[in-house]
Amino acid sequence: MQLIKKYFLSPFIPVVLALLLFSCKTSQISVNNAPFSFQILQLNDVYEIAPLEGGKVAGLARVATVRDELISENPQTLTIMAGDFLSPSLIGTLKDGAMGERIQGLQMVETMNALGIDYVTFGNHEFDISEEALQARINASDFEWVSSNVSQKKGEEIAPFQKNKEGQTKAIPTYFIHQFKNATGQTLRLGIIGVTLPFNKAPYVYYEDEFEKAREVYEQIKDKTDVVIIISHLEIAGDKILAEKMPEIPLIMGGHDHTNMKVEMTNNYITKADANAKTVYIHRFQYDFKTKTITVNSKLKEINDQIVSQAKTEAVVEKWQNKANESMIALGYTPDAVVVNLKESLDGRESTIRYEPTLLGKIIAKSMLEACPTAQVALLNSGSVRIDDQLTGQITQTDILRILPFGGGVVLSEWKGKDLLKVLDIGLYTNRGLGGYLQHAGIKQAKDKRWFIGEEVINPKATYQVVLSSFLAAGREANLDFLKDYPAEEVDTEKTIGIVNDIRNLLIHYLENNPLGDN
Repeated sequence: MQLIKKYFLSPFIPVVLALLLFSCKTSQISVNNAPFSFQILQLNDVYEIAPLEGGKVAGLARVATVRDELISENPQTLTIMAGDFLSPSLIGTLKDGAMGERIQGLQMVETMNALGIDYVTFGNHEFDISEEALQARINASDFEWVSSNVSQKKGEEIAPFQKNKEGQTKAIPTYFIHQFKNATGQTLRLGIIGVTLPFNKAPYVYYEDEFEKAREVYEQIKDKTDVVIIISHLEIAGDKILAEKMPEIPLIMGGHDHTNMKVEMTNNYITKADANAKTVYIHRFQYDFKTKTITVNSKLKEINDQIVSQAKTEAVVEKWQNKANESMIALGYTPDAVVVNLKESLDGRESTIRYEPTLLGKIIAKSMLEACPTAQVALLNSGSVRIDDQLTGQITQTDILRILPFGGGVVLSEWKGKDLLKVLDIGLYTNRGLGGYLQHAGIKQAKDKRWFIGEEVINPKATYQVVLSSFLAAGREANLDFLKDYPAEEVDTEKTIGIVNDIRNLLIHYLENNPLGDN
């Protein structure tokens, strides 16, 4: 007590106290001005929940493990999906035995809930499914949806999509402000904007200009936030325009293009991971409150069999895989049976197969010709290919069903040359970019634009045998509705090649009996 008393009575006490107070204040300023660290795990265009290519790549349970590791490294971690996950997928086209309804993306929502997705924006494929199914999937999601330029259209009424969960209804917002708070008590306000390209013209969807809306929303939130990022589902050309128009945005996390890329613009970056979670992007941010500047370190990470699957998410994946296998077996398929080992990739991406002839389209069309020996020409609507991915390596019967999930038979029709030329003109030019873009076999076009069958130019007055999908023959593709007026008969494929008339069966048979090098 005497020492303490003497200490406090010492004439040096005011100086000591001042130094102590200054030291504490300086320490507090140092803490408050320390860079704020947070992380974002980015996925985009994911249609498959399980590993692909014989289990070597992808798998959302592996992504869940990566997420867990990131959270252990820094709890200030978000996981986002930059659109396209409810469709297309093989599982989504199958029926759930318990419900008797098509699954339509429910498997994705349940898996994403287990994984721990935080934020998503709409991709164009979210609108492949019915309005009722989309609403049910939104309601079932534990993650937040954000969309700055997409609304729901009901007749003449335009309003935000809504989420109905646990008795509460709330509109999907045009932005989110996510508040991070670290161990030192610092708070960072992250603004999140979401935009989607007007690709799918579903009648229940209304699009506003993505660039104007992004700017409008940014102006609303710039003074309420420290940092703003954009979740984008645009083509890369659109992302570049967005980056140029909005230099204030440090990072645009995009989707739609399916191939990983990091594009450095004048003031910011655009990143996209590979489709189906074959890769993910990990973004590490450092924000300086004093200078109000941010640095971003972005790393692409492969998702492969070196990553252990997280048990919780794996259980959900296995549940849906079992349902899918049961459905495929009921249809007469052996899910894991290997059909072919590819020497080169088959491109089924919508951005390719609906714009140009592809090897995959040619092979499917050739399988149709093989099953119908009297046909000279085979035509396939690209919209029947729903994989929206590139296939490499070992291909199983499951993969074939992923390519052509809706199946359907092929029919033979007899056309005049002038009608064939008309269909080709519409299918390859008018319908470019649509599901009615035609993949073909048996014909070729010369540099002078003339069409040939073998060495003979197509004669407008001659008659030709054409094999085509029953869907196309029914006139159900854009601008080709008149095909329903052409007489057609189902091809007896059991007689010609010994299998049931289903385009998936034809493709399996062809790949098993024709080395890919011959195509």
